[in-house]
Amino acid sequence: MTNVREEQERLRKAGYLLGERFSAGAFSTIHLALRVSDASKKAVKLIDLRTTSQEYRRRFLPRELANVSTLRHPNIIDVEWVGRSKTKAYIVMSFAKTTLRRQLEKHTYIDETQARKWFYQLASALAYLHRRRIAHRDLKTENVLIDELNNIKLCDFGFSKLCSSNEFEVPSSTFCGSLGYCAPEILKRTPYNPCKTDIWSLGVVLYKMVVGGMPFGEGNDLGSVRRIALAQTKILEFPSYPPITGSCQDLIRSLLAFESDHRITLFDIFHSKWFREGGGVEQISADLSTGVAMSRGSSLVQDVVLNRLTTAASVVTSTEYETKRVHASARPTSVLSRIRMRLPSLSSKSFRRGNVRQ
Repeated sequence: MTNVREEQERLRKAGYLLGERFSAGAFSTIHLALRVSDASKKAVKLIDLRTTSQEYRRRFLPRELANVSTLRHPNIIDVEWVGRSKTKAYIVMSFAKTTLRRQLEKHTYIDETQARKWFYQLASALAYLHRRRIAHRDLKTENVLIDELNNIKLCDFGFSKLCSSNEFEVPSSTFCGSLGYCAPEILKRTPYNPCKTDIWSLGVVLYKMVVGGMPFGEGNDLGSVRRIALAQTKILEFPSYPPITGSCQDLIRSLLAFESDHRITLFDIFHSKWFREGGGVEQISADLSTGVAMSRGSSLVQDVVLNRLTTAASVVTSTEYETKRVHASARPTSVLSRIRMRLPSLSSKSFRRGNVRQ
C-alpha cells in the first residue's frame, strides 16, 4: 500500500491522477491515469526496478527513457512525462484503446484494405526511427497500439538501440525480441544488422495481420528456437483462406528473405506493387514519380524520399486527430468538472467495459 501511495504522490506532483492497472508484464504494469490540467485520459507505464536485472537497469532502461522522450511521429506513441525514483521508473503516454494483437484475437485476421493502411503507418514509423539511427528491435503485434481514431501507435522501446552510423554498420549481438518475430541471424546468435532485423519483424507482423497466424510458429523455450529456426529455412507458404493477393504475398516474401542482404528496404516497401494497388497512397506515387534520379545505392536519395513519405503520412494520420483535439478543447466545462466526469474511467472495470476489447 505504501508503494501505491508513493506512486500516486509522485504522479500527482507531475500533474496526473493514477488509476487502476489494466495490463502487466514481467516487470512493469500499465495503469489508467488522468491529466489534471484538462482531464484527458492517459496511460502510465510503471517499471519496478527491484525486479529487473542489473543489465536492464544499466543498458536498456536508460535507452528507453532517452529515446521515448525525443520521438515525435503520428504513428509512435506520444510520451508526455518520464520520471524515475530509486525503485520505479514512470512513463506517461497517450492512451490507446486497444492493440493489434487484440484486434487479431477478435477478428482472426485483418482484410488487406485495412492491413495496408496500418502497415503503411507502421512502416512510416519505422522509417522515422531508422532515419534517427534508432532500431526498435521488438516489433510485434503486442507493441502496436490502435488509438480511438483507428490509427497505429508503435510503442515499447525497451530494446531499442541508438546505432552509431546512419547505415547501421556496427552489428548488434544482443538476443532480444520475441522468438516468433526474430530474424534468422538473431536465432543463430550471430552479429546482426538491427535495421534489417526490424524489416524481418515487420514482415512477420504483416503476415500475422493478413493470415491470422505466425509464419514460422512461436514459443519461448529452446525447442521453439530450433523449430522456428528450421521453419525459416523452408519456402514460405500461404493458406488458401483467407485469400491473399499475389502482390501482398510477394511483399511478405521480400520482407522475410532468409539472407538479410536480400531483404527489401523501407524505400522499396513504399514503392511496392501492393501499395500501388491500394488506391490510398497517391502521395507516395507522386513522390516516387517526381523525376528525381533515384539510385537504390544512394542512401541520401532514399533518405530524402523517406522524409517526404513520412511527412505525407504525418499529414494523413494527424488531420483527424487535430480536428478532434480542437473540438474537445472547446468544451465549456471547467477543468474540475471534467475531472469529476472522467473519474469513473480510472476504474479497470469501466475500462474493460469500454472500447479496449473492440
